[in-house]
Amino acid sequence: MEPKTPKARPPALIDRAVRLLIPPGSREAVVGDLWERYSSPLQYAGEALRIVPFLIASQIRRNTNVPLLGIAAFTLFVSFGGFQVVGAAIDAPRWARAAVPVIAALLGLLLRDAYRASEQRPARRAGFDVATVIACVLLCEAVLAGLIAGRGLSPDWLLVFPLRRVIITALSVAMLFALRMAADYRLPCANGEISADDLVREFHEFERGVRWRRRREIIGAAGGIIVASAFFLRAIALPLQIGWAGSLALALLLTWFLASKTSVKPMPEPASFASWLAYYRGQLERQRRLLRTVAWWWLLPMLPALAGELIAGGAANAQPHLYTVQVGGYLVICFLVGWLYAKNARKLQQRSDSLAAAIER
Repeated sequence: MEPKTPKARPPALIDRAVRLLIPPGSREAVVGDLWERYSSPLQYAGEALRIVPFLIASQIRRNTNVPLLGIAAFTLFVSFGGFQVVGAAIDAPRWARAAVPVIAALLGLLLRDAYRASEQRPARRAGFDVATVIACVLLCEAVLAGLIAGRGLSPDWLLVFPLRRVIITALSVAMLFALRMAADYRLPCANGEISADDLVREFHEFERGVRWRRRREIIGAAGGIIVASAFFLRAIALPLQIGWAGSLALALLLTWFLASKTSVKPMPEPASFASWLAYYRGQLERQRRLLRTVAWWWLLPMLPALAGELIAGGAANAQPHLYTVQVGGYLVICFLVGWLYAKNARKLQQRSDSLAAAIER
């Protein structure tokens, strides 16, 4: 019998480049298939380039949390002045000036989702996500600066950062980090066997996920307090002052509640596995109820301000503080938060049900 001829393999440099292009989640399986069909370096590289876009789209669909991505986009849009409707006249629409870097940042986040590696530390990965957003925004601004210098584009397309926007942008960066930490968390939903050590480990992961959810909520509420304070200080008519004072009070109350009443209670001292399991299910159910309830509370702080606007609108020469685009933006963020809470509540219910099945077994 003649010895079997070893199968040809692609050059190391081309193979390394292909591996870098393929998302980690599907890298080993896809590279193995490509090796099986290898006939030449050109064929190997060409086939890889044909399938990489589909692999990236598949990983984005699998790893991207759409509500969290929408909240991130909204946060950046606010920090870049997308909802600003008053100020000095400029040649570029303010919403378009803010939308261009936001789109660049979202593309960066989508690529980060596609190339998500599960072995990295969550904080490190979230930090890289924030760094990616900053790099994408700076690159976008650099391209716009080049177009301004070479093609005569209006300088008003570049972002400007007065002090108040610097503060809001700092909060946005903190919010973005918290959002990406939350995007990393995956609650188990399998019905398989679970040991006491696995249960304790999962409970601590559950605590971490809730902790980062609370942090992003508190950051968001703090941003709302800053905005409400600014509108209150600018208000001249008495109905507007009363309305924004009411909105500020409700925002403070919401922040206090989120900070003090929504945490996960620590697991009790060592007890039986069944009691630990029952306790964990109780905390899952408590957080599920909170998500269903608090989702509606985000609408409350805007109501007194709207009432003040309606009353003040009847006065002669009353200048509006809130505009349609701003109210619409607030409703959009409330919708995204409600969508996210409903999605997370379903996951908590599914995990509680799977643990109930484990108790029965």
